[in-house]
Amino acid sequence: MAPQKSVTEVPRSILPRLTWNGSSARTTVPTPQSNILSAKQQQKTLRIHSRNSAGRRLHTLTFSPHSSTSVSAVVGEPTLSSISRRLLESTSLSISRPAPIGNPIRYNGVYVAAFKPARRAFHASAPQQRDHHFDTLKFVQRLKEEGFSEEQAVAMMRVLNDVIQESIQNLTRTMVLREDTERSTYTQKVDFAKLRSELLNADSTEAQLTRSSHEKIAADLAKLNSRLRDEIGRTQASVRLDLNLEKGRIREEANSQEMRIKETETRIEQEVAGLRERVEAVKFSTLQWLMGVCTGTAALILGAWRLFIYVVTMLLRTVLGLLSLLAAPSKGTLEVFQVCQPVQYRGEDNTHCDQNVLLMEHVFASSYGHPFIGYYSPPKCEFDTVKINLTVTSQGRQFDRLALLFLGDTEVFRTSTAEPTADGIVWTYIKDMSQYNALWQTRQKLIFDLGNIINDLYTGPFGVTLTAYFSREGHVRTADVILPISNKKSASNSSSAFTVPGDNTKILYQLPPNISRAVVSISVCGQSTEEFWWSNVFSYDTETFNATIGELYGYSPFREVQLYVDDILAGIIWPFPIIFTGGVAPGFWRPIVGIDAFDLRQPEIDISPFLPILKDGQPHSFEIKIVGLSVSRNGTVTFSSRVGSYWVVTGNIFLYLSDSALDRTSSGTEKPYVDAHTPQFKATRSLVKNQAGGNDSLNYSVLVERTLSIRSSEFLWSQNLTYSNFGLFNQQGMSQSTNQHTAGRSTIIAFGANQTSNEVLFEYPLSVNQTYRPTDAGLSIHAQMSRGLDIKTTGATGISTYTLISGPSRLHTQQWGEAFYQPTDNSSISFGDTTDVFESSNILGHYKRSVRAVNGSIVSDTDDTDDQSPSLNDQSDHDSLLR
Repeated sequence: MAPQKSVTEVPRSILPRLTWNGSSARTTVPTPQSNILSAKQQQKTLRIHSRNSAGRRLHTLTFSPHSSTSVSAVVGEPTLSSISRRLLESTSLSISRPAPIGNPIRYNGVYVAAFKPARRAFHASAPQQRDHHFDTLKFVQRLKEEGFSEEQAVAMMRVLNDVIQESIQNLTRTMVLREDTERSTYTQKVDFAKLRSELLNADSTEAQLTRSSHEKIAADLAKLNSRLRDEIGRTQASVRLDLNLEKGRIREEANSQEMRIKETETRIEQEVAGLRERVEAVKFSTLQWLMGVCTGTAALILGAWRLFIYVVTMLLRTVLGLLSLLAAPSKGTLEVFQVCQPVQYRGEDNTHCDQNVLLMEHVFASSYGHPFIGYYSPPKCEFDTVKINLTVTSQGRQFDRLALLFLGDTEVFRTSTAEPTADGIVWTYIKDMSQYNALWQTRQKLIFDLGNIINDLYTGPFGVTLTAYFSREGHVRTADVILPISNKKSASNSSSAFTVPGDNTKILYQLPPNISRAVVSISVCGQSTEEFWWSNVFSYDTETFNATIGELYGYSPFREVQLYVDDILAGIIWPFPIIFTGGVAPGFWRPIVGIDAFDLRQPEIDISPFLPILKDGQPHSFEIKIVGLSVSRNGTVTFSSRVGSYWVVTGNIFLYLSDSALDRTSSGTEKPYVDAHTPQFKATRSLVKNQAGGNDSLNYSVLVERTLSIRSSEFLWSQNLTYSNFGLFNQQGMSQSTNQHTAGRSTIIAFGANQTSNEVLFEYPLSVNQTYRPTDAGLSIHAQMSRGLDIKTTGATGISTYTLISGPSRLHTQQWGEAFYQPTDNSSISFGDTTDVFESSNILGHYKRSVRAVNGSIVSDTDDTDDQSPSLNDQSDHDSLLR
């Protein structure tokens, strides 16, 4: 854009030139430096002078068309400056100026604007008298008086005017307006302020960058520390897993050596017995022969011959008789039993209550889907102790069966049956059921579910008699409210157990506000493809030996039972590997059944840390899940979303109420802090093929470590568990070996003035070797087994469904043996040698028993009930459970 031209406003009356006579129109002397400002700058100058009008006197030239042109001038610099200032002010402060009539006109090198002639407004006020410092008319008249002619005077006036005009221009050319000075000063202040702001911003930016760098370095250091801790933790976990692996291998070798020693001892005993019989026979025959020789050679030859024939015949009969006795079990009903601590009857005051009540007497034949339905009414006496007596008889051929006892929708007892013989079996089991006292106090529907099949092949029904003994023994406190986690099908006369996978196990409850403690017990066991879950393989290995033994079962040999409260993980259970009386090889379990086969324990999870939210008066969900492991071919291990078919699952919520007013109110906003670290998994697998290209052996292992901690302001529940399993299939799947070890610790701490705690430690060792041989009627089984159960607890409120007793206790039980099974067309041949050692110490005293059974008969049985037992606080026992 071209620069804007400056113009000076001059009235039209002085154009085309200035006039100096008295009748001339008013004139405005142009000032070159007075019109430098643009239109916007003039407006700004106008505003500044308007604000300062009160303190500054403005001098303007008044131009009148009827008066003479007057210009005041005084020779000297101050006067000229005053004149130039007045000219500038007169130009910039013209508020009401006439509108220009056209484009600006150049005059004497300066652009001027032409205006319409101004018209004077007439009014009655007296004209103002102005003091003119320089009157050109008087100056001309004086020159004329001095003798100059008019032309000379005018010429001199013009020359003098030009000189004055040029002087003014020279003076004003180098002058600066005060407004410009103030503007420059303001601009400098703005620039300085901007510079100061930029310096401050730069300093702040540098400080922020430094701070950000420091924070980034600190964050990187924290990440490095966290990574270092994770690496150290993984290294420690790997070392622990390796140690557990070595321990498992050492334990496996020790068990194998022990089994070989026992097998050798058995064979030695059998060989010694045979040699003894042969020596006796030789002695007898020798004596007979010597007697014949003494009676005479001739006469005794015939007699000796007859005697020899007789002796041989008798010996053959004796040997055959002995062999038949050894090969066949004893006739009559076989009494089977579970080695356990006997339940004692000791009343505090039997005058209050001492009654036996028949609960059930029923024969279960074809009873799948048809449980026994009865009704129970409490006795009319004050009792606090309930003990049930279960007696079962059976005769014929039958598998082992699972049985569940319900009071309404609540499962209170889970058991299994023994496999009967042709001559019949019988067993009796007594159990303390006082922990369900809250249910026994009211009328209940009693459901006993024992599914059985009777046909041409399976001919053995089960006759069951169930009685209950009620007494008052001053028992410990039991739960005030018991709520079932079940299918709730008692109204339709059905079992209320969940089947997983398949059923939705989530259930809702609105709990009372005055709870002081809450415990959940869970009863689970695998059936069908999950009965021997501890011998399963990885899912992608299930078809490894299809050509020899068929499809294997998957989802790995690991199982975890999870409890969720409001979809928050509340606790976990690693189940005990229960083996029923038909498991592995039937010869193991006559007459001694497996550990806990007649009374399946219910592990417990203390959910007291959830009490603040459970007592808010709103419905809350409880859910039980069962998961296995999903192992990929690259070794990645995660929890599987499901398991095989199927598991029988129920749970119970035991609530202990308080009369304290503090326990009746709760904000319901405190959620427990759950610290559930990702489990440490380690899985290995190797497959070896034979020369023909077929699968010959499969070797796999699984190691798991898991910790869980749930804390509230009043309670802390923590769990620490380890697991290892080493499996081997060889001989194209015809031989299988499993070595498993499970150990854990569960702790509940109640904070407060009287802090209490309870700790439960457990250990489940298991070693099973099986070899299969094909026969015309099926597969024969030769098996070796060693298993155990160790529990130690410091004791807590109530009677535990896991330890089956109240207070501190210590339990150690172990079974080992060897068995053989071979099916035939119409029956089977079974041999077994089993030893069971049981030892417990609790508030009832010390109990120890060791039993050995061979081929269905007891060969040794020692029972020791003295009090020479190790202390329940023995640190060595404590450490052994933490291996």
